[in-house]
Amino acid sequence: MWLLGSLFTLGINQTLLIALLPQIAKLFGIDPQGHELGIIALALNVNLISYWIGSGIWGKYIQKLSLTSSYIIASIGYIGCHILFISALFHFEQPLLWLASLSRLGLGLFSSAFMPIGQTYLAHKQPPELNKLSQLSGMATLGRLIGPAFVFIPFALPNILLLTIVPILISLLLVNILAKNSIKYEGEPIKSSASSSPSWSLAKRHYLTLLTAIFTTLLVAIYQLMLIPYLSKLGLNDQKISQYLASIMVCISVIMAINQLWLIPKCMAYPTFMWHSIIWPLFATAALLAFTPYNLIALLALSVTFTIALSNLPAWYSKQLLLVDNHSAHTSKLSGLLAQAHSSGHLIGTGCASLILYLQLNIEYLLITGIISLLICAVMLRRKHGSTAENINRNPI
Repeated sequence: MWLLGSLFTLGINQTLLIALLPQIAKLFGIDPQGHELGIIALALNVNLISYWIGSGIWGKYIQKLSLTSSYIIASIGYIGCHILFISALFHFEQPLLWLASLSRLGLGLFSSAFMPIGQTYLAHKQPPELNKLSQLSGMATLGRLIGPAFVFIPFALPNILLLTIVPILISLLLVNILAKNSIKYEGEPIKSSASSSPSWSLAKRHYLTLLTAIFTTLLVAIYQLMLIPYLSKLGLNDQKISQYLASIMVCISVIMAINQLWLIPKCMAYPTFMWHSIIWPLFATAALLAFTPYNLIALLALSVTFTIALSNLPAWYSKQLLLVDNHSAHTSKLSGLLAQAHSSGHLIGTGCASLILYLQLNIEYLLITGIISLLICAVMLRRKHGSTAENINRNPI
């Protein structure tokens, strides 16, 4: 697809920035082992806030601008903000944290367009290709997998950061060729109030889907912050923890990439199978957390089941949402609401997990509670829309 380069770049920068955080901290004269590292991390993660805001904005205006115009604007904005970020770090007498943070704010705003554009594009192809929704997340996951490897490229740090925008730059340069005669949806005039439901009305109508999306990314955030305390309880030293953590993250990324890029698009044609591939791995994850002692095998097992369930979930509820509410004027708004829900879940999960760790409570209990909440939302959602979506899937209009 013509916009996969942007999602690939987005994924690369997400994990590469984490890997480069100690080096970036040194640029500001901050000890990577000190508590001030949190200030740098906070300043560089303001994009989460602007991503949430931008998702709603893009969801409203994609249909007015057209898909290609929206993509070009978002891509140019993303590239510009990324170059500004590099400049803030290296092209002044001293690194400017406020400018780096401002550029990250812009990155979040522009990058929030890519997923709604992709979902709208797939929903409005003739025929619709909703079974390929997982490939959007899969390409970002592939970027996250490859991102840390950029650290080992024998280039200076500014050049490494510049190299990450090559995929999105290629997509931008070739968009008119790759998208030619393939985009049927270029925005439709709003003719009546029925076709222009405000976002809050759509959110109220599809609150179960949005809650499911929130809990999905909330669990991801909690799981990520659970790993280090869990490994610490195994009696490992800092070096071993880092090695095991990196290995687990690589394995998870590989599983997600394979699942989202190749397996899910084929399995989406079988709704019952998809449902069982979500519900039982979630039960297994909760059981492993609740009933097994701390050991590496249990952690690996629950990581695999957790990854399978949560890589299947977004494709399942996204397709269901776009099948149940298939009004062309709603697609981009719904995609924007989903992106906002995902961002909200990540923020809430990070906040809750950080508080639990600060209070020195057991974070595994928080993860189990989140899994139970997600199961309840998913079951309610399937009861409400599952049969309708499956009938539409079997008998497309």
